[in-house]
Amino acid sequence: MIKRLRNKFIVINMALVSTVLIAVFIALMVTTYRQANRTLTNAMYGALHPKQESSSGNAQLPEIGEPPENMNTPKNRIRPSEWVPLVTVVVSEEGLIQVEKTLATMADETLSAAVDAVLASEENNGYLSQYNLRYVAKTLDNGSTRIVFADRSFETESLQNLLLPSLIIGLISLGAFFFISCLLSRVALKPVEKAWEQQRQFVADASHELKTPLTVILANTGILLRHPDDTIMQQQKWVESTKAEGERMKELIDHMLFLAKTDADQMPLSFSPLDLSDTLWSCLLPFESVAFEQGITLDPQVEADITVNGDAAQLKQLIMILLDNACKYAARCSTISVSLIRSQETAEAVLSVHNQGKAIPAEDLPHIFERFYRVDASRSRSAGGYGLGLAIAKTIADRHKASLHVNSSAPEGTTFILRLPLKDN
Repeated sequence: MIKRLRNKFIVINMALVSTVLIAVFIALMVTTYRQANRTLTNAMYGALHPKQESSSGNAQLPEIGEPPENMNTPKNRIRPSEWVPLVTVVVSEEGLIQVEKTLATMADETLSAAVDAVLASEENNGYLSQYNLRYVAKTLDNGSTRIVFADRSFETESLQNLLLPSLIIGLISLGAFFFISCLLSRVALKPVEKAWEQQRQFVADASHELKTPLTVILANTGILLRHPDDTIMQQQKWVESTKAEGERMKELIDHMLFLAKTDADQMPLSFSPLDLSDTLWSCLLPFESVAFEQGITLDPQVEADITVNGDAAQLKQLIMILLDNACKYAARCSTISVSLIRSQETAEAVLSVHNQGKAIPAEDLPHIFERFYRVDASRSRSAGGYGLGLAIAKTIADRHKASLHVNSSAPEGTTFILRLPLKDN
């Protein structure tokens, strides 16, 4: 899928670049053609009115191989692009053709036929496609007609001289843009690729987690169906097992729905002033019995009257996740330290939850808040976790503009630290 998306990105990018290059190429060709056409037209009309040009001081068209007249006069200097192949003839009333000026050779038969075609057309300017000539004509005061012929190859050569370099530059540019597009596609689609991989992994992990309780429920149901005459008391073991697995599935689905809604921004936060100290005490109370059963000691050190702005329900859920995680992975007969202090330097409430137990390997620390990620997968089911708790905690922290990170080492244990901005006074 990502490969198809990358190819589509490259194709669209190349199509846009090619369109721009073609538009520039067409504009350049049209501009060049118009410039050549204008040059040719100016030269033809200059030859058609030689006396006017002479009186106005404009330069005459030069002879081929000879410099133009008055070359030393800057205003009379003619650009090489204006040295076009022209033939000027005067046709008397009797039809006699006299070559007045020529900058190119022209066969007598061709010249005679071209003159007849011009006289027959009754147009003062036009094209003679059969001879590839342009012409302008003017009737003089003595009744004769002056005709200026120009070879249209001047125009086509101008385009041909531009065509090859333009094609070469265009092909090189397309190759360069293709290489750049390939690099850009990798950079631009890297977040998409990461999101796609995370989604694929999420679906795979969710399917795996749902498969286990469903398998247990189906097995228990099969056992119950094989003993239709037994009472619920006789089959209580399988009924309770089915209920437990159903509750696990509900918990997993609730967690998945929470993450899905937050990802889609469909779970708005209700910010209000919150006494975080009281909230922490209310969260600690249910874990006293849990800690007692596991032989764990809770050591809370809570500074009073620490107020923050936040969603009370979600912040309570975050704290419960951190406490539950600490109890699950604490070493037996160890102490879980919970502290909440006010940092005057950073204007933050700092909550830390520390437990002694198996340290989190350094290579796993960057992934600890990823969905369905567990350091020890073999212990996940016995501990009752799905690998979504810390991901939810991180999501809640991010939505509150708070920071949540973890430190873990063998001698010091594992500490989760939450930093929340204090409520503005």
